[in-house]
Amino acid sequence: IVYKPIFRAADTISCRFILNTTSKMQVVTAWMAVLVVMTSSGIHGYWTPKPGTSFQWQIQPDDEDNDQVQVNFSEQAAVYDIDLFNAHDSDFSYLQSHHKSIICYFSAGTKEDWRDDLGGLDNNHDVGSRLPDWDGEHWWDIRSARVRTIIEGRLDLAKSRGCTAVEPDNVDGYSNHNGLGLTKTDQIDFNRW
Repeated sequence: IVYKPIFRAADTISCRFILNTTSKMQVVTAWMAVLVVMTSSGIHGYWTPKPGTSFQWQIQPDDEDNDQVQVNFSEQAAVYDIDLFNAHDSDFSYLQSHHKSIICYFSAGTKEDWRDDLGGLDNNHDVGSRLPDWDGEHWWDIRSARVRTIIEGRLDLAKSRGCTAVEPDNVDGYSNHNGLGLTKTDQIDFNRW
C-alpha cells in the first residue's frame, strides 16, 4: 500500500491508498476520506500504515435483516476498516486484544435516517436531496452547526470504541445533486474543520 497525503489540516488528513498487487491485476485505487489517530488523550499525530500493510474492509451487514456486522477475522489482516455503529463490541475487543489497527467508517456527509444520533437536526434546513441508490439517506448541510455537533459525537464515539482512525464517507456533497447548494469551498471548509 502506498500512502499519499492529499492535504493536511489541523486534525485531519485526506489520503489516497493505492493497492499494488504482484499478480497480473492492475493497480487499484481506493479513497480513504480522512484518517485521524485516536488515543485516550485525544488526537495525536497521524497514523501511517507501512507499505505492504494488509487490510480487511467490511462495513456492510452479513445479513440484510440484521444491522449488526459480524467481522470476518479469517483474513488475518493488520488493519480492519469496520462500521462505527454496526460492528459488535466483541469485534472491537477482539481486534484490540490482537493488536489490530481499527479504522471506523461512518457517513460524514449524509443523514442516514436509521441512525440514533440525529437529535437536534433540523430536517427543514439541514437535510437536502436523497441519494438515489440508498433508501433513507440524504445529503446534509455540512455548514450547519447542528450537523457538525453530530459529527463531533461520532468522533467521540470512535475514540470511545478504540478506533485507531476514522473513515468519514460522503465528503463530496458539492459534486453531487445535494439540494443544498453546497460548493467545493464549503466541502473543503468542512473537511478541514
